[in-house]
Order: sequence, then structure tokens, then C-alpha cells
Amino acid sequence: MAESPVRRPLALAVTGALLLSGAALPASAAVPDPEVIGPVPATTALGDPAHGYPFLATDYDLAGHGYVEEEFFLEGEATRYQADGVTDATVLSTGHDYRTRIVVRRPVDPDAFNGTVIAEWYNVSNQWDQEVDWFQTHEHLVREGYAWVGVSAQRAGVHSTTGLRAWSPERYGALDLTDGGTVTDDSLSYDVFSQAVEAVRDPEGTAPLGPLDAERVVATGHSQSAGRLRTYVNSVDPLADVVDAVVLHGGGASIRDDIDTPVFKLNSETDVAINLLGAAERQPDTDLLRTWEVAGAPTATGSSSRTTGACASGTSGRRPVATPARRRRASSPRARGCRSTWSRAPCTTTSPRGWPRARPRRRRRRSR
Repeated sequence: MAESPVRRPLALAVTGALLLSGAALPASAAVPDPEVIGPVPATTALGDPAHGYPFLATDYDLAGHGYVEEEFFLEGEATRYQADGVTDATVLSTGHDYRTRIVVRRPVDPDAFNGTVIAEWYNVSNQWDQEVDWFQTHEHLVREGYAWVGVSAQRAGVHSTTGLRAWSPERYGALDLTDGGTVTDDSLSYDVFSQAVEAVRDPEGTAPLGPLDAERVVATGHSQSAGRLRTYVNSVDPLADVVDAVVLHGGGASIRDDIDTPVFKLNSETDVAINLLGAAERQPDTDLLRTWEVAGAPTATGSSSRTTGACASGTSGRRPVATPARRRRASSPRARGCRSTWSRAPCTTTSPRGWPRARPRRRRRRSR
């Protein structure tokens, strides 16, 4: 079964971001390690009205591909940043208590792990966590041995009337991205995201990746999340220094030319036409910046929008019914892990559009 042409560019963008990135970044003392709690066990079956399982637990056959899904809570103290997306951020205040969650989907066998973590900033445009990039790339990620981590960084995904706390008060009622109601904006989100990445790549206690060691972390976000990540990479990452590359999918505006973090911008024709979050702000390609625009593509596809229907029908987090079409996909060569020609091509040393080869990376060691 041929890979969806809409999904291909995002999978290639992830590879492109890796090709752009240089040596692994050192851990930054400016970003503290949060306390990691978990994995949080499921207390009910998927689809049970009590919702004792991770919100949007994947319906993909992870176990059949040697993967596992686990959820963790993170808690600590976060910094509020004033970030304009143009200059380095400034600290507004520190010491704000928070508690959030991350979802990890990773290979069980360390030998199957390619060393790269995709850290997705959940999109909260619909007032709940939506994992657009997982939906559009999960087959590629699993086939190639990536680990994926979804980060709940913004208040809407936790505190809205359709957020985590409302969806499962028993499981998520203690989550808080407002420091007890004293923070009424998303100024904590940048440091919460940084701490989630730090916990994944250099944990001090419980390791969210289990036996896996992260060699590099690529941050991704779609649309609303791309806008947040654009501000993050321009203003906060120069201070935090915890991600190796960033993929801005559907938006992203201009990127500073004096930062060292590689950025890959992937926009659809619709994104550019409506200038979604600055998608029409074109910049020349450089050694650290690449832009792809996909002709004829919409902002949202069936893969990402299917969760909107699930939320509207009150079935968020359930496994969908095993329809004949899903059974055919599950038994297809692609679903069984067979590689297609296009998926191998970006992994060779011949880079598209003249990208430099990926430089040898220094393996990061986990703190003991």
C-alpha cells in the first residue's frame, strides 16, 4: 500500500531536520529536571466511561511493532518568560509550581531505537491536546525506530472545559499549569516544554524512555503549536539549549538568522495562501534553515481531523471500531514494517536539495 502523499513531506521534514543538526547539544544547567512520576497505570479498559487511561491513547498496533505507550506526570517549578519571538526571552518570575503530563511511545528493545526523540508540543486550538504530527507520521516513526513524546505544555489542554482535568478528574485532576490559579496566561509553557525535554534526554530519576538513551531531540508542532515553537526557538531555546532541531509544521513565521538551532519549516499551499501564523514569510534556505511548501495540500488532513470528530462525539481516547478498511491497513506491507523506496532515500548520505551530510554526533550520557 503506497504511503499517503500528504504524510510524506512531514516524515521527510523530520529527516531533514536531523540532517541540518550538528553535534548533540550539552545539557543546560538553566533547565532543571522535573520530578517524573510513572508510568501511570491504566485503571480501566480503553473506551470505559471512567476514562482511566491516557487521553487519546493510540489505536495503532504498537505492540505488534515492538513499541509501548506509557504516560508520565511531571512536576516541579517553572519560570515565566516574556517572549516576543524576535529577541531572547526575559524572565518575568520564577518558582511557579506546576504538574503536567507527557505521553511516550517508544521501542521496547533498545537495539530498535534510532536514538532520536520527536517531542511534539500538543496543539490546543480545539481546547484539548491534539497530536497532529503523530497522526501524520506515526507509521514512518515506528518503521524507522524513533521515540515520540507528546508534551502537555499549555493551559487549554489541561484546564479548559474539554481539557484533561474535565475529561478524567480522577486521573488528571491534580494537573496544574497555572500555579494554583495565579498564572493566567501561557508564559509557563516554554519552561514546562524545556523541562519535559530535559527529563527525556537527561533524567535524574525515573527515565521516561526506560532503557533507551536519547542522542538527539527534535521538537515539532503543527499550526498553533508551530507558532508557539517559533517563539520558543527564537526566544527561549537560546537560553534553554535543550533541543537539537525544530520542525515547524503549518506556520512558523520568520526565524532569527543568529541562532544555532536547525529549523525545518513545512507548509501546505493553503498555509501560505492564507499566511497561517506567518507561513508566507519566506526566507532563503541556509545551512540551518530549510522550507518546504507542499502544492495542493490543505492545512488539516483526514489523519489529524479524525480526532476532532472523536472529540465531538464524546469518544476521545477510545480505540475506533475495527472496520474492514482498518483491517486492510493493519495487514498491509507498510503496517507490517516494510520499507518503501522513498522512506529509505532521505536516510542515505545523498541529501535532498543539497543539504550537508549529518555530522557525527557525540552520544549523550545519562546522569546517574
